[in-house]
Amino acid sequence: MTDRINSLSNRVEVHDRDALAAARALIEACAGPREMGALVLAAVERNAEWRGRHCINLLAPEAPTSPAVRALLAAEIGTRAAEGHSGAVNRWFAGTRHIDEVEALCVELLKRHFRCHYADHRMCASMIGNAVVYTAMTKPGDVVMTAPQPVGGHSSNRQDGPAGAMGRVVVDIPFDPAELVVDIDAFRRMAPLVRPRLVALGLSMTLFPQPVAAMKAVIALEGVDPTRVLVAGASIGADGAADGCMFLNAKSGTNGKCLGAFSFSPGDYLTLPFAAVVNEVEAMTPPAAVYCLYGEDDNPSAKICKSAKGNLYQKFGWKGNDHGMMLIRPDMEPLSLQIFLDFIRDRFRR
Repeated sequence: MTDRINSLSNRVEVHDRDALAAARALIEACAGPREMGALVLAAVERNAEWRGRHCINLLAPEAPTSPAVRALLAAEIGTRAAEGHSGAVNRWFAGTRHIDEVEALCVELLKRHFRCHYADHRMCASMIGNAVVYTAMTKPGDVVMTAPQPVGGHSSNRQDGPAGAMGRVVVDIPFDPAELVVDIDAFRRMAPLVRPRLVALGLSMTLFPQPVAAMKAVIALEGVDPTRVLVAGASIGADGAADGCMFLNAKSGTNGKCLGAFSFSPGDYLTLPFAAVVNEVEAMTPPAAVYCLYGEDDNPSAKICKSAKGNLYQKFGWKGNDHGMMLIRPDMEPLSLQIFLDFIRDRFRR
């Protein structure tokens, strides 16, 4: 018989072949049906000992159950079909008088507990529940971002579940495989590129809090292109703007994402000299532009802005010692905000 089964090479077996082979060997060693039944009961008891007494079960539907609940799972009523709703005229099958009674009690208890007017005691499986969500909130061809199964994602949100079967384009939410949490930096880069209609953070295994608020903020920035970035800052932020532009492009290689930095009153407040950073960002491929604004009597900002050089670099000074955000005033000539707008317009044309 074993040879006959193994000869069916054109059949697809989804189960583990070694596990099936071991089970066949145990069954074939049995003297009769009684011993075969004992094999099943012994395996069930081993599971009860291991999972019930020695494991911490992390799946929500596997929460510990009371002796009363376990007894009900084995009750006679659990073997009966009662298709339809409560009431003799609403059932497809006869003999449901006491099933109606039990279900009516369940409905009323749920309404009482949740303080609502309507309740349904019938559990909805994840596949069906998520299919309803995808039907209501997306359409075929829409991109949905979901968690991969190796990091705790559920099959109902994946390509082989309702999401994929209903024609949605499934893209992985990036996860840190060691920490089992969303890689929010990678998510910030990816989400604007794929523009998901829906992000489903449905997990079968949730060990740690997920950055849901940060993910929501990323999705709310509709239309933002993470490959075309401008950075602006004042005072210590002026140095940070130039430094950040340099680091972003250094990390991006030849696909520089920062188009330029706009600095109000830098002061070499950070570890890198402002002039050196200007040279660095211009030497990268593609080069980025840096604009520097300063008050003529504001030191060291005036000296630092004047010391920087570059083909794309521009500096603008005004009389006085105004510093940082004080350079943004409606009475300035030329108008600093107009210079800022021209900078944005020029850089985004490239």
